[in-house]
Amino acid sequence: MKTFSVLLNNGYTIKIICESYNHNKNNGTYEFIISADKIKNISDSTKLAASKRLTKPKLL
Repeated sequence: MKTFSVLLNNGYTIKIICESYNHNKNNGTYEFIISADKIKNISDSTKLAASKRLTKPKLL
């Protein structure tokens, strides 16, 4: 498991704990592979959001 602090384009910083990630060096994007089932005490809508790809996050 790897942990990242990510600054979103809306100014919020979130912590992502993921099993793995892909870094596209051509366009600078990261894709985080998250198993939302392993995240406890969150709503279904949050699980859905966690399952989606984050595009162009800025790693802190």
